[in-house]
Amino acid sequence: MIRNFLRLGTITPSFGIFAIVAIVGLAHFAGPFIWSANAAQELASQSGPILFPQVAAAKPGKDGLLLGDSPDAGKGDDLLLNNKDDGLLNNKDDSLLDNKDDGLLLDDKAGVKKTVVPDDAAKAVSESAAKEHAALFTESKYPSATTCGTCHPRHFEEWAVSQHSYAQLSPAFLAFQNFVNQQVNGTNGDFCIRCHNQVGMNQGESPQISNLERHPTSREGITCVVCHRVENIYNKASGRIALVEGDLLQPVFGPTGNAELARVLKNPGKFRVVTEADESGRKIHTKAVKFAEISSSTFCGTCHDVTLLNGFRLEEAFSEYRASPAAEKGVT
Repeated sequence: MIRNFLRLGTITPSFGIFAIVAIVGLAHFAGPFIWSANAAQELASQSGPILFPQVAAAKPGKDGLLLGDSPDAGKGDDLLLNNKDDGLLNNKDDSLLDNKDDGLLLDDKAGVKKTVVPDDAAKAVSESAAKEHAALFTESKYPSATTCGTCHPRHFEEWAVSQHSYAQLSPAFLAFQNFVNQQVNGTNGDFCIRCHNQVGMNQGESPQISNLERHPTSREGITCVVCHRVENIYNKASGRIALVEGDLLQPVFGPTGNAELARVLKNPGKFRVVTEADESGRKIHTKAVKFAEISSSTFCGTCHDVTLLNGFRLEEAFSEYRASPAAEKGVT
């Protein structure tokens, strides 16, 4: 019959062969599934017990697995929502929630392995934490110029482009200091650097370490606190001065005294400032001490007249000024 069908020309021979193979394959693979469906219906109709009676008895619209709140819940085939025999939801026999025998929650039991941090890793973490704490401690003793710039932006901009801000970063100075240290094997101590880096020397930094290892305030060279945290008159001391330690809230020293600061502190809400360490907001000094010396040329001479240990006068900027016409006219 197929031969006669092909002779009619309605389909090509190749398509006819493909259709025959498809029909045979479908019968081969679909046969077991059709038999399994018939067998399942036959098993469900039997009155005797079978392996899964709940599955066989389930009917559309009456699935006991999903009807946990029905009146018949717990009586039929609901195994997952039956609190009486559900070991997972029954707190009495739930070993995961029982603190008495829960090994997962009691890591102090004998035999339980604890995570041990390698010595090298623990040492690295400890050293890193120590550096961070040291940085915070230094800021609490010698505030950075960037901190001061919050309330004094114009002064900060003037300082940021000055030679003072460049004192510890100058390649010429660093090259000169490294050369001197090599020639005298470091016996000159902090003689050169103490004029360029008062903060670093006051907190005990080595003169020979890299700037990368110094605290940010130390790298700022002649920063704000180098002038405004000096309370004594040193005259010509070749840069040997002591800075008053303290965080931003501690008193500062300036030429005019406390009048302007007192005006601001009377209206903290208006100027949005705070004077307590635990308060959130823009912190400000609690007092400004008048230090007239900061406005005199003698104050500058503390660093700008340098005399070596043998009496050689290495730098005489202040002495030259005193002998100049400007000093005679009172120009400082």
